[in-house]
Amino acid sequence: MPISDLDPSKWRGSEYTVLAHDFGLTADFSTAVVMGKWTDLGRPVFAVMYAERFPHGLSPTETVERVVRLAVDWRAHEVVADISNQQAHLEALAGASPIPICPLKITSRVQHALDPSLGNITVGGQKARVPIWMLSRTELIDGLYPFFELGTLRITEQGDGPEIIRELSSLSREITRASNVVWTCPPSGHDDMAISGAIGVWAQHYRPACAIIEPSRLKPRNAALTVTRGVPAAGWT
Repeated sequence: MPISDLDPSKWRGSEYTVLAHDFGLTADFSTAVVMGKWTDLGRPVFAVMYAERFPHGLSPTETVERVVRLAVDWRAHEVVADISNQQAHLEALAGASPIPICPLKITSRVQHALDPSLGNITVGGQKARVPIWMLSRTELIDGLYPFFELGTLRITEQGDGPEIIRELSSLSREITRASNVVWTCPPSGHDDMAISGAIGVWAQHYRPACAIIEPSRLKPRNAALTVTRGVPAAGWT
């Protein structure tokens, strides 16, 4: 059985693998979380096989190179990237990655958008409108807990995997004056690893349809850039 080992970093045979990437600004860290999916006794099991918080000082170019290398090494089916207010990073990632990319932006809304919005990017001299998901930070984090309760989300203890649990444990659930639920970090705290894990679960389970930038459409330069839409191989249930 491929998921019998206690350490998910040793699991093999994932049905669908995503690399969830959060691009950090000056005061934040950039991250990469590799999450796979298996079926055990008829139910889905998700596992963080690898997690890394990139060091401060890594240039945008080095960050892109690191994300692409990890995605290739782990044979990810797609890179799911939070590119909030960072169009240049999306363009660099789309130009460098041989693997499909699903871009998203995290918002303060109560719920996720039901469908992606279209955004403009330029890659290799080509201009295109591509799908970008708008996701609620609150709903992303809320979506993790059912899997912890069921025991169907496993996280490696190698690398920065334990940071996902530590960050989730430090978050506080609060009610705003508008009666909305929000998750807040403690002073000087971070949630980048927790958010990356939540992005992985969203892409594997909650996403109603796949909307990705297909890298093969970016080459040659005079080819039209299109996107692929459909139900992801991981399956939405």
